[in-house]
Amino acid sequence: MHTLEIAGTNPGPEAELPFHGGTADLSRREIRYHAGDGCRLSELETQLLRYLATHPGRTISRDELLSQVWHLNPARILTRTVDMHVSNLRKKLRDCPEKPAVLFTVLGEGYVFAPNKRPREQRNAA
Repeated sequence: MHTLEIAGTNPGPEAELPFHGGTADLSRREIRYHAGDGCRLSELETQLLRYLATHPGRTISRDELLSQVWHLNPARILTRTVDMHVSNLRKKLRDCPEKPAVLFTVLGEGYVFAPNKRPREQRNAA
């Protein structure tokens, strides 16, 4: 398992999550960019971001996300839903998948929410 040491809090329903390009406001289900514009988050995008932010620096598998965010039994389903929602969330966070700054992919394992940090594997590869 890949883990980063990141000081964080448990983002509750009223949480605001700062990241390199702005702030994600979970209670309003929106992202506000430093430039002044923003975008809405869907309910599932909000739940996904909240779950990832609750475990900063820890690699979270697709199966865990299916179970904890979508409340689906991952043993009974084959889907790209998690990947598509992560992709949409990255676009809204303006996080480049090739050089992420917020939401990292750990190949074959899952995703890591690490605003302003780079997982050791990614740093060494860069």
